Amino acid sequence: MLPSFNITTITHLLAKIISLLCYPLWIPTYGMVLFCFGVEQQGTALSLPFWLVACIGTFFLTAFIPLSMILFMIRKGQISDVYINQASERTYPYLYTIICYLFWCYFLHTILHIPIFFLVTAIGATLALVLVLLVNFRWKISSHLCGLGGLTGGVIGFCFEYCILPMNLFIMTLLIVLFTMYARIYLKAHSPLQVCIGYLVGLCLTCFPNLFLYLINP
Repeated sequence: MLPSFNITTITHLLAKIISLLCYPLWIPTYGMVLFCFGVEQQGTALSLPFWLVACIGTFFLTAFIPLSMILFMIRKGQISDVYINQASERTYPYLYTIICYLFWCYFLHTILHIPIFFLVTAIGATLALVLVLLVNFRWKISSHLCGLGGLTGGVIGFCFEYCILPMNLFIMTLLIVLFTMYARIYLKAHSPLQVCIGYLVGLCLTCFPNLFLYLINP
């Protein structure tokens, strides 16, 4: 006998998959891959060593090290899961992640000599994480959507830098944001207001600095 079709189970599974794929610690690596690919699409060939150093270095500093610390804290019983849904458990993991992001910004500036718009985006993403940590003492906002807001700001910064308007990329980014919002709300990890505020924090702290750069150096 075939198993009955259960839409609730499938929806729950999809929400889990979306939450995993859009896990905040993956976002900088996604951004770096998009940057490297986008630069090559604009006619500037990047060497394979640059691709490897940029993407692996970003993953190591913004995902591997913070996630290793989170898994260690889970093993010690200090936090409950990798999503850190309990606001009371977020302080130390966020502090460790912020430190890793600071080293990432230093890496981008001194090793990669990355364009200023990307460096500004990375610094903005770091400041957004600081703001999320501070707000967390009173309220909980979505780090998933904060990360995606930062990614959106980075895409906008890239568009300012190269004077392009890739509608397909904007539509894809918007769909990812909307699906992730729904997933986090469906899983009861956040309220609608918390995901919206999270997205706006990430977006504003990465988009506005890039807009300022564009206005002073069009």
